[in-house]
Amino acid sequence: MFTLKVIDTDKFNDMPISARLLYYELGMRADDDGFVASPKKIVKMVGCSEDDLKTLIIKKFVICFESGIIVITHWNLHNRIRKDRKKDTLYQDEKALLMINNNEVYTLCQPNDNQMTTNRQPTGCEMSAQDKISKDNINILSSSNSTSPLFQHEITEIINHLNSKTGKKFRTNSKQTVKFITARLNEEYTVDDFKRVIDNQVAQWGNNKDMQQYLRPETLFRSSHFESYLNSEATQQTNTWNGLTML
Repeated sequence: MFTLKVIDTDKFNDMPISARLLYYELGMRADDDGFVASPKKIVKMVGCSEDDLKTLIIKKFVICFESGIIVITHWNLHNRIRKDRKKDTLYQDEKALLMINNNEVYTLCQPNDNQMTTNRQPTGCEMSAQDKISKDNINILSSSNSTSPLFQHEITEIINHLNSKTGKKFRTNSKQTVKFITARLNEEYTVDDFKRVIDNQVAQWGNNKDMQQYLRPETLFRSSHFESYLNSEATQQTNTWNGLTML
């Protein structure tokens, strides 16, 4: 079952027909909580491409976990399954990383999502004393043993650009690097945006010995920094910290 509130929108219909077909196929094969264990298998089975799956992720119609499992973002709008008929998903670790917002849409928990609101349904990410997620569940996105297969090309291009500009040797399969880049790509930033961030900060910090150490993925691509670095002027900075606190 698919609601017109989702599939009749311009955002949905602006996608290629192959991406829309893939969305329907994923929805038909999801479990009762909207999770799909083998999306890449379905991509091949229905004759779509990984670019179609990337489109669904970037447009936030599905959420992809580093385990390879995905969830249909608007599942709870599409389907209302009676409790006595519903079978809980097997993928409780992934579900623990999600919350259902006021619009009944799955979103990834943010680090400060620790207070329940009156209209929001908890799915496992609430941090109250009675219902706290283990540290292992919180860190699951960074526990992958390999580069995210969906964004491998983009991650490689971004890190190669960073290494060429800084003379460093960052690895494309670093867990932290994969986590930060994948998160920003899921927020619809582009590879060119990453390159601009790199170029801007190299221009500002490249000749500053105190700041050169921060030309690294965990600083440049962190959510709290990325937007400001993207919009900063690529002018050379020769002064010191000026009170900046870098993570």
